Amino acid sequence: MENNKKPVRIGILTFHKSINYGAFLQCYALSTNIKSAFPEAHVEVIDYCPEFEIKKYEVSLKSYVFGTQFIKYSFKGIIKNIAKLILMPDILKQKKQLNNAFLKAYEHLPKSEKQWVTDDYKKFWEEAQNDYDIVIVGSDAVWEFKVFPFPSAYFIESDVDVRKMSYAACSGRMSVHMTTHEQQKALGKIWSDFKYIGVRDNTTKKFIDDIVSGLEIHHNCDPSFILDLESSPLFDREKVKNILIKNGIDPEKPIIGIMGGNEMGKMIRKFWGDKYQVVAVFYPNRYADAYLSELTPFEWAVVFSFFKVTFTRFFHGTIFSLKNGTPTVSIDDWFSDGKEQLSKLQDVLIRTNLTNHYFRIEETKTEDGRKHIKEAAEKFINNPDTLEISEGLKRESECFQEFKAALASQINEVRECIFDKEG
Repeated sequence: MENNKKPVRIGILTFHKSINYGAFLQCYALSTNIKSAFPEAHVEVIDYCPEFEIKKYEVSLKSYVFGTQFIKYSFKGIIKNIAKLILMPDILKQKKQLNNAFLKAYEHLPKSEKQWVTDDYKKFWEEAQNDYDIVIVGSDAVWEFKVFPFPSAYFIESDVDVRKMSYAACSGRMSVHMTTHEQQKALGKIWSDFKYIGVRDNTTKKFIDDIVSGLEIHHNCDPSFILDLESSPLFDREKVKNILIKNGIDPEKPIIGIMGGNEMGKMIRKFWGDKYQVVAVFYPNRYADAYLSELTPFEWAVVFSFFKVTFTRFFHGTIFSLKNGTPTVSIDDWFSDGKEQLSKLQDVLIRTNLTNHYFRIEETKTEDGRKHIKEAAEKFINNPDTLEISEGLKRESECFQEFKAALASQINEVRECIFDKEG
């Protein structure tokens, strides 16, 4: 009977090493919540990363201008990058600061002792499969291969001997017509072997349904929704306040946050001139008063609490701003292949009943559209819809309970198998 008390080994496979605030924090949120919900299990983030993903974040003059061996820029892109270097000469230094901020944060993930950095996903799984009873793929766009390759480690093939689940997996901009017949056959076989398929948005559900019918597919909230920003000293607002001050920003005066390109910054300045301080996070911006390149993911997660409103084109920028009670002007630059294909940003704002925060990129290009955006932003600044935001986030976060029940069932089945084999 004692053998049945061996901890069930759960591995989480996602983009934990991306230099991307949302990618890191969704991983941190999922791993910490599963560890908390199942303290008797051994839960860890599988420290795997494809080599091409690591190379993507090289910081050098050559890689910034021309790209890497994995991602090469067009002539137009090269000219654009040279122009950025001229207009923003500190940009490479800032990218290094950003990378260093992430290196500090990685220490706080419950990573596996073993580490794999390889594009040979089959070899990775040959070595890793014996370390886990259950592997959870996701969250994030782990099932998009419009940019990333297919097959990959995130599409766990049927010969890998683990129980396979996905949590809030996303296929990004994929649609069935982008796949070959051979890929569809392979995907159908892969997904049919999963014990539980959880997806983040309706576009991913449709993508799976169009390839293989009859599978039970569940909606999961992005793990960001279940991250408690008050539960850990890592989310240090006082430290962020001091960073703002160090960068010449007065936290007691109104601030607009921005996560987007120079055109977005230019629009904000045309709206209000110097009436508000403008702070850029993640992306440097010529029109901002400060760019906070040194924020760790934990500091970034709470910097939004200092803003009156956040202008962003990012999914996780939207979520974390709203989690801090700060309204967003979420500008979607995503172009779908069909009317039925919602972007992840549009999908999440529909689910949370916060579509008044959703704007299309086309609106920034017309006088009427910009007028609409400015009027909405001023309303958010002067009369924020705090209650509606809170209720929408709470409603979406409740989706995690169904996944917890499914994972508990799988853990029990693993225990029974261990007992049958060893008892």
